[in-house]
Amino acid sequence: MPVFNERATVGAAVDELLGAELVLVDDGSADGTRELLGNGNWAESVHVHLRDRNGGKGAAVRTGLGLASGRHATVLDADLEYRAEAIRDLLAPVAAGDADAAFGIRGFPAHSAIHEVPAPYGARGREEGKKLTALDGLRVLRTLPRCRLRGG
Repeated sequence: MPVFNERATVGAAVDELLGAELVLVDDGSADGTRELLGNGNWAESVHVHLRDRNGGKGAAVRTGLGLASGRHATVLDADLEYRAEAIRDLLAPVAAGDADAAFGIRGFPAHSAIHEVPAPYGARGREEGKKLTALDGLRVLRTLPRCRLRGG
């Protein structure tokens, strides 16, 4: 869990995730979060790492993933914008062996006319008629910057 200046919410975020290994990485907080984490009487499954200076969320995530020991890992911020109960649904296809990775999507139903609905997808192999290859991916990577520079 990357943490930066989240003194007001980090305790509740930890409470939501008790029972699983939890790696908290404070990324140089200056609002008292660092002291709260360092002096907390946390459960055995909670591990706190204090970074000396802010390296950004990506650095905190990489640090946390490097310290995690579980078979599966997920990232949940300490600001409580996402709820811990979403992790169960997110990890279900991975735990079932149906996927190597799962990524959550943000939905803003109150702020948008767009409604995202996850669509089940079962990837086919070449023997089942899959036509795309790695070369197609390289073509896309070559085409995207050209389209961006031309504006369309």
